[in-house]
Amino acid sequence: MIATSILVAQAGLAHSQQTDDVAATDSTANQTTEIGISVSEIYDDNIFATRNSKEADFITLISPFLTAENRGEDATFRLDAGASLGWYESNETEDYRDYWGGMELRSAVGSALELFGGGRISRLHEDRSSPDDTLGPEPTEYDHGEAFLGAQLGAGGGRGARRP
Repeated sequence: MIATSILVAQAGLAHSQQTDDVAATDSTANQTTEIGISVSEIYDDNIFATRNSKEADFITLISPFLTAENRGEDATFRLDAGASLGWYESNETEDYRDYWGGMELRSAVGSALELFGGGRISRLHEDRSSPDDTLGPEPTEYDHGEAFLGAQLGAGGGRGARRP
């Protein structure tokens, strides 16, 4: 399979704000927001990933995203969401809409312990190059969810909540 990107355009906007939140925690809070979009045009000479009867097509991909993060003295909260939207020029049944969203929280407990947790949900599709999805009538879509929870103990672990 040969997929060549012939047009790529990216745009993004980042916003950072530092405020003194004296009423709540008497500490400095850092807030960051990133919003962006990527637009690509791809030519694929074998969209069904077959050895014979190869079919070529152009695919327009649009991928917007949003990331927001709030960092306090001992905690960081992060949200992210995005999508990958694909439109085929000649094979509309192959069009797809993948999207996802997630969150993560990290919090320092004392000077040597950090607790963290979060989750993510996604709606995705099987790529045609997957051996599980060749020659089906349309791409297979599926939902995916994950969650995590943990603790980190060690030197400086309590300050790890501030890392990017």
